[in-house]
Amino acid sequence: MNKNVLKNWAELVRLPNLFTVPGDILLGMCAVSSVASLSLTSYIYVLSISLLLYGGGMILNDIMDYEEDKQARSHRVLPSGRIAIEWAKVAVVSCFSLAVILSHFYSQSVFVITILLIGVIYLYDGPSRKIPHLGFVTMGACRSLNILLGAVAISNINFAALLVALCEGAYIYGVCVIAHNETKALPKPFWCKFPLLVVAITIIYLIFYTSFALFSIISGLFILFTTYMVVKDLNKMLPVKSIPPYIGKLIRNLIPLQFCLALCVAPQYWYLCLALMLSLPLCVKLAKKITMS
Repeated sequence: MNKNVLKNWAELVRLPNLFTVPGDILLGMCAVSSVASLSLTSYIYVLSISLLLYGGGMILNDIMDYEEDKQARSHRVLPSGRIAIEWAKVAVVSCFSLAVILSHFYSQSVFVITILLIGVIYLYDGPSRKIPHLGFVTMGACRSLNILLGAVAISNINFAALLVALCEGAYIYGVCVIAHNETKALPKPFWCKFPLLVVAITIIYLIFYTSFALFSIISGLFILFTTYMVVKDLNKMLPVKSIPPYIGKLIRNLIPLQFCLALCVAPQYWYLCLALMLSLPLCVKLAKKITMS
């Protein structure tokens, strides 16, 4: 397989975005770690399921957009013919089928969440996109369910898992609102600051939830700072051509967000959280070569 073929598939699955997936699974497991122990084997197994679902969802997204992309974005992988749409369909079916099989052999809870995720992914890539805000909700739901996939891999869903899942889902909802008309204009100022508001409310709640633990306070201040540094320039003065790079920054900010939320709910696993954070530079480097949206 030559280098160009690999690059085409990497672009189709949005390879830089895949670096935001391991944090979802780790965050879900950390959220329930007060009643269950993290297992490296379980983490790798469930992460494999999650990556298959995410990759399949990205390819399905471009299949659904194929006719529109032929007119408006002919440079993309499928309309340009760099990868045949038939092979893309085979890849989607393969990814989803393998994810279902793996989840079936793991546990009933993981199997159920996997089936729900496939349903929500299809809803996002297909019918819900005709109604913008419904599409934003389903996109956020994909992220929330991905976190819960990590949680049910080692325990039952608890309040902490629901809280962090809701936080990331709402954060992604805000990013979708900002990105909706990225080639035309930004939304109202409230929506430009919405990701920061979501993070602030969650962090304040977690600081109280963890009885003002030092790790919670430090990590909370860190993610508030990184999110603020992205959204502070999102205003009507920002040139339209500069909006897409900020969308990329908000997506990459998921890694620090996952890192900080995981530290808040499970500071004893700080070394795992740090390993997650170390993937950010590679994500940033790849994003310069391969589009994230």
